[in-house]
Amino acid sequence: MEMHSNVELSSASSSDAEGKESDEGILPHSTPSPAESEQLDESPTQDDETKDPVVIHARAYQLEMLEESLKQNIIVAAELDMSPPEKQFEVLKARIRNVQIKLLSGGDNYDAWGEPRIWEDFLRNVRIVVSTHQVLFDAVSHAFIRLDRLALIVFDEAAGLPVPAILGLTASPVMKSSLKGLEEIEATLDAVCKSPSVHRDQLMSMVKRPEMACIPYTPPPPRPTYTKSMASLYKVTQELDIYSDPYILRLCAENTERSRATLQKALEKRDTKTCRQMQSLCRKSDEVWRELGAWAADYFIYTAINQFLDSVKKNDQWFGAWESREKQYLASVLQKVEVERTPIGDTLEASNKVNVLIRELSSSPEDTTGIVFVRQAATVVVLACILSSLPSLESRFRVGAMLGTSRWSSRGRNVGELYRDDRSQHLHDFQDGKLNLLVATEVLEEGIDVPACNLVVCFDPPTTLKSFIQRRGRARARESRLIMMVPAESSKYVEWAQLEMEMKKKYEDELREIQRLADLEDEESPDIPPFRVAKTGAQLDFDQAKSHLDHVCASLTSHQYVESRPYYLKREMEVSRSGPPMVKETVVLPISFPPHLRRFEGSRVWYSEKNATKDAAFQAFIALYEAGLVNDHLMPLKNELGSAETRAARAEVNGLWNPWLEIARSWDTTTSVSVRKLRLIDQRGHVISEFDAGLPSGFPDLPAFNIYWDKANQWRTEVGEVHVVPKAGLKPNQSMALIDLAYGHRWEVHDSPHVLHLDVHVSVVRFGALIPSIMHKIEVYLVADELCKTLLKELAFSDLSLVATAISSSAAREATDYQRLEFLGDTILKLLTTVSVAANPDVVESLIGASLLDGGMSKALACIRTFIPEIEWHTLDAARDILASQRPRKEELPSTLSPLEDLIGYSFQNKALACEAMTHASFNLGQLTDACMERLEFIGDAVLDNIIVSILWNYERELTHQEMHLYRTASVNADFLGFMIMEWTYIQEATSILEDGRTVESQVRVPVWKLMRHSSQGLSGAQSVTEENHALERTDILQCMREGSEYPWALLAHLRIPKSFSDLFESILGAVWVDSGSMDACREVVERAGILPYLRRLLADRIDVTHPKNKLGELAALDQKKVAYETEPRRRDDGDGSKEWVCRVLVGGELLVELGGGVSREEVVTKAAGVGYDKLLRNRATRTRL
Repeated sequence: MEMHSNVELSSASSSDAEGKESDEGILPHSTPSPAESEQLDESPTQDDETKDPVVIHARAYQLEMLEESLKQNIIVAAELDMSPPEKQFEVLKARIRNVQIKLLSGGDNYDAWGEPRIWEDFLRNVRIVVSTHQVLFDAVSHAFIRLDRLALIVFDEAAGLPVPAILGLTASPVMKSSLKGLEEIEATLDAVCKSPSVHRDQLMSMVKRPEMACIPYTPPPPRPTYTKSMASLYKVTQELDIYSDPYILRLCAENTERSRATLQKALEKRDTKTCRQMQSLCRKSDEVWRELGAWAADYFIYTAINQFLDSVKKNDQWFGAWESREKQYLASVLQKVEVERTPIGDTLEASNKVNVLIRELSSSPEDTTGIVFVRQAATVVVLACILSSLPSLESRFRVGAMLGTSRWSSRGRNVGELYRDDRSQHLHDFQDGKLNLLVATEVLEEGIDVPACNLVVCFDPPTTLKSFIQRRGRARARESRLIMMVPAESSKYVEWAQLEMEMKKKYEDELREIQRLADLEDEESPDIPPFRVAKTGAQLDFDQAKSHLDHVCASLTSHQYVESRPYYLKREMEVSRSGPPMVKETVVLPISFPPHLRRFEGSRVWYSEKNATKDAAFQAFIALYEAGLVNDHLMPLKNELGSAETRAARAEVNGLWNPWLEIARSWDTTTSVSVRKLRLIDQRGHVISEFDAGLPSGFPDLPAFNIYWDKANQWRTEVGEVHVVPKAGLKPNQSMALIDLAYGHRWEVHDSPHVLHLDVHVSVVRFGALIPSIMHKIEVYLVADELCKTLLKELAFSDLSLVATAISSSAAREATDYQRLEFLGDTILKLLTTVSVAANPDVVESLIGASLLDGGMSKALACIRTFIPEIEWHTLDAARDILASQRPRKEELPSTLSPLEDLIGYSFQNKALACEAMTHASFNLGQLTDACMERLEFIGDAVLDNIIVSILWNYERELTHQEMHLYRTASVNADFLGFMIMEWTYIQEATSILEDGRTVESQVRVPVWKLMRHSSQGLSGAQSVTEENHALERTDILQCMREGSEYPWALLAHLRIPKSFSDLFESILGAVWVDSGSMDACREVVERAGILPYLRRLLADRIDVTHPKNKLGELAALDQKKVAYETEPRRRDDGDGSKEWVCRVLVGGELLVELGGGVSREEVVTKAAGVGYDKLLRNRATRTRL
């Protein structure tokens, strides 16, 4: 959503970036000068890594509610759960990285900010603030913040303020035990309460409401009746000698002013760890006695004490955060408590509350699967033990326990925590059906999905309506029950019963609605005929359309972090006032599809939403077929593309064309001969001999060429102008005589006419040995000339030598071959191919390169059209105009992208292209997002290749094909581009407020990748990992780029940069080209990004850019050996259980090196190849010396 002002309340992400010094000459250009860069804050702030790698995408009903919120202020009433501000801040900070975000709470002492200046400083460059609603209320009440400065307010379960835009989120429109507060909230927020209506029939049918029953129990007496163990525990606690406590002894030994003050407070309040633990144990045992009874209290004390003593004896890590002396002292105290364990049985001394629960469980149906909600963690563990051990229940229930306590060993442990194992496994077992009864704290109220659960028991009643709704929602099975256990004399029984009656009436209305929709669907039979492809007979039935459309979308958008499923939006249509409303659905395809193929509406209105959905899917599928994205067998086009390269590695072709056969035949019919004078010149410039060579059907233009007599002598052959003479005037052909003199001693030479007429005196005996070489050179140009007269006639080549080079492979050992031209032609073909990539032979690509050199881009395009006529090719200008016309016009950038143009040094004419370039395919906000970076990235990739290859081709030193290939790879690989875009930053001011109200100003670098818009939690996690790796490795990489003699392949691989980083750069480049049509503008962007400066350094200093794998392979090939890499992930030996990649390098089947510590397979292979190369090089040197 575009913001109309500069602050959003409650939505977030900080743009904290590394404040490192700019590196002139290599690093991308940033906004400040190098002098300014030296003043930046040198302390980088890393984003917290997103722990959960699950990809989260907006669902259809969420997008529906978002679009509704753009029309008016709304309160979304749905079963969703919100977290505290701190948690929201961390999540939003990890997900939204392109703006500054701040958390503001009471701990920031904001109530002391008595001047508007402080608030202005705090909000400077801040776009999102996460806080409680009270903070906003106070700031507005004191006029420190004006409401018209806010673009959006998101409220979580709070009544607040009118204007500006308001989006409220709630699981229930009311919090208290009343249904009358909705109107008040709507009036207060100037909003309307709405619930999702997309697929309403499906949504309503999935909500299975449990039957509620309130079960009374007799509460325990106010004062507990101490058991023997309880009495002993209280006695030991009261008699505790605090002067023997290690904490007190340490304070006494320190004897400082500080320690004496602390000692006094500790003695007055008996505040030591041992005292607190003993007092806590007493309180928990009292709570267990009240809730569960005497046996449970004894069991709790016995288990807690023995668990602690056992941990101290084994010296394990459960209480690892404790000091050793404190553990030993507390152990000695607990050993004084007299405890005993009584076996459990059906006659155990339990509370009436437990007995009522046992009775309810015993009378429940055989297929019962339930959750028992309990308030205290200790009560959970003991109650689970009771229920799992009772003979009357153990045959029916397999019981587990679930608590929300942290399992990290660094957290301080308490003696009363009874569980040692990972209780989250109990939840998994419950979901898998291995357990059928779970005793849990409120941690299980939200975020679980247990479809088979048909019983929920509130052992302790919920404290709020929200808690009640969440617990009720755990019972998802049909005919499920919700049991509320309440004290017999409590009025809560009546309150919950009344609330349930009101809700039950509403549920019955919903059930009737479900049945009505089902009846309408049964009555409404679609009469839409199937879609049939006449060519193949394939057909699509109306009922299959939705599943087929899902398959097409999944096949064509199967990218990491990207949601591939379409979603549907419903629009109600009032056909008549008396009849029920009818609906029409619109299906929205993933953002990867072109804008005109994203939204499709059904052909008519329906009573049934299911039929309306099928109709929209049916229309969408037909449109995709007509657009060519579905083939004639109604399968995704990707299936066809996947088989495009399944052709055989070898194909039968015609032999090389022999021009001499046609020339031999021409001698019989021709009346004139084309003659050129050939002159042999030695290395000193002296003319050795001159002679005439003639052909009957045209003599092609030949440049001067070298002929080698032996290793020490080479002669230059110069070719004169052609002139035509009558055949009858030719002197006798001396070719066969000269060949006989040169080779007659080796084989028999027949005296027959020769295809090449030579007028040279036979006294030049050695000239006969040169005739085959001269004929071969003429043959190459005869083939090139024939191509220019036939297949390449429309291209009108002016330089025949370019064609001769283009058709000569390296295996032919000619003076020039097609590899350099093929390298250039491949780039041109890639650039002009903006829709699909064709797999063409090298000769075709080299001819394209030759065409470019002979006549520019227009002739290269004509060459492509000659060889690939089935595609409609466009000139660069025409293609650019088409691509530009497909984008909507936009005059302004969203404020979140405003730094982009200054950073890249280019101002977009159409700002929509900039937005598209910065939008990842996972970013989907309905109609707010109409395109993503994928198409621009594809174009930018070709543009970048063209820029790099142009520089390599025109370099002052003629580079070999291999050199150009290596330098291009070093300049455009994803790891390098990703690193450069992480270094490409702009400066942003940041502020913080001290306790005394003073403002501290600082500057932070914000990398351009943080401007990329996406909606993937998985991508956020990968970005955080990469950012951490970048902070650790950037110094070494930059030093290697500035001073190293080798390319930093392994260091770059260690960063594990997501491909989306390099894609972002290429999409920006593609956007600049589509917007400007100028390669010069694109070249400037590549320059500012730091890519061209580094390429110049690679070329000038002849840096070794060969990948370690290639270097090792080439070295091993000298000994006729092959290299193999074996990789596997292993657990590290350092005890933290983390994973590392290990690589074994084998040369000729023998182990050369084994290397571990890799963060990825690619990185460890690169490192191992480098180490292996060095070792193999040393071994070869040792063998040479021996």
